[in-house]
Amino acid sequence: MKPSNMATLVVANHPNAFIDPFAIEAALNVKLTRTVRADWTKHWLVRWFTQAVGAVPLASKASNKAAFTALTQTLNAGKAVILFPEGESHNRRTLKPFKKGAAYLAKQYIESTGHPIRVVKVALYYEDKSKLNTNVWVDVVGESIYTDANFNVCQETKQWREEINTALPSFKNTKEKQYHNWLLRTLYSINPKALTGLKVPQSDHSKSQITLLHHWLDKAPINLSTLNMTKRSNWRYIVDSTTQLAILGLGLPLFLLGFVLNSAAIFIHYGLVKWQSHAEDKWASNAFVLGLVVYPVFWLGLLIATNPGVLITTVITGLYANFYAQTSTSRLRDLRTYFGCLFQPQSCADIRNTAKVSLNLHSIGTVKTES
Repeated sequence: MKPSNMATLVVANHPNAFIDPFAIEAALNVKLTRTVRADWTKHWLVRWFTQAVGAVPLASKASNKAAFTALTQTLNAGKAVILFPEGESHNRRTLKPFKKGAAYLAKQYIESTGHPIRVVKVALYYEDKSKLNTNVWVDVVGESIYTDANFNVCQETKQWREEINTALPSFKNTKEKQYHNWLLRTLYSINPKALTGLKVPQSDHSKSQITLLHHWLDKAPINLSTLNMTKRSNWRYIVDSTTQLAILGLGLPLFLLGFVLNSAAIFIHYGLVKWQSHAEDKWASNAFVLGLVVYPVFWLGLLIATNPGVLITTVITGLYANFYAQTSTSRLRDLRTYFGCLFQPQSCADIRNTAKVSLNLHSIGTVKTES
């Protein structure tokens, strides 16, 4: 999203509760004023969290006058506001009907200030929102600038929903979704700038080429971004594989130590998340929010019961254990790729050439093709 001095309202689909505004904020690189369903703030933990991040509670239309006034003032101060017109997070394959609150807010802003407002439409998609550290794709579908408050609220709301819904991928089954997720990861890992949308190529030729590539990499198993699109020397592969082996081997004792020292907090955290999460879309959100409370409280208790040395060791090894667990799978896949390039260079060359054709990499400026 391009920076602008104009009042900015961001509207998006809402697949993952509290995580969504953070994902969009990080992707757009802009500070967003959040909103939250008023009934959610009845829970003390949610209420504390929403107050901490400065979220504005929204209820039914009749009782939202104060909230809309606060949001209008926020927009007038040059800050961006995010709204989720679906009204609630869900697991449906298609979007719920959009509520008209976002359009009414834009209308009220123009009427009260006389200034134009920019509406940025965003499509949000998670690879697997039930898991922490999952891939998330944020696609800015388009921007609209409203200078006149006489626009049709119902019509614009439906148009926003249609634009966002069109940008989101649709799947017939789980296998198709897994295939699509793989393609997104592959394209982005090779060149983030090459990924301009969330859709899979639709032509029969492109789909057949990508399907072939997918099967090859799945059988190998090969990490396409590690394979690289330009051939490297064997010495480079040897150095890289040695580095990964050293990180995995030397880091394992530290990982185990961190897990053991923090095991009480880990099991308490897992138990609380499981108890609070009654739906898949709440798991990652609850894990994030509860983690902000469980681990600091555990470490504070550890400081009181022991000494600063034990606390520092527990915190550092715990953070490293989390990092090690999140990256070990990709490191193992990288190792298999390096060994494949060393001992089966022709197979890797075939995969590299197929990747260039199937993903159309010859048209991507930052990725060089072999002659």
